[in-house]
Amino acid sequence: MIEFEAWFCQIVTTCELVASEDALWRTWVGGERTITSIIDFGELYEQVFGDLDAETCSTRFTSMTDNETGATIQRFLNLVTRVDSLVQSQPDLKEPATLLASISWRDVREAARAVIELPSTQKCRSGRDDIRI
Repeated sequence: MIEFEAWFCQIVTTCELVASEDALWRTWVGGERTITSIIDFGELYEQVFGDLDAETCSTRFTSMTDNETGATIQRFLNLVTRVDSLVQSQPDLKEPATLLASISWRDVREAARAVIELPSTQKCRSGRDDIRI
């Protein structure tokens, strides 16, 4: 099973990607493949809830984060789950440009930004130049 520090840093770097100004647009809409291996929303969801087992780990690691950090990460995870439900029920959101321009995605980006702005997440920030936040 994944260790807390590795899981936490992966969530933070995923939030950096989601919160970025244009990285997902360049990848999902523009087809640029040098930024991330997350080529669409389905892959993002799979990495967060499959590879990182966020549902189990967020519960398992609750005691390892302060209340604000845990609640902020949980909000991000809840909103990603909500968008997944919307994508399943609204076929137009399967189009990356439509999804990325949606109000629901804006909420996910704001939640991701809140995660990376937490003092507790600074040690995990990637500092990549190609992700402008």
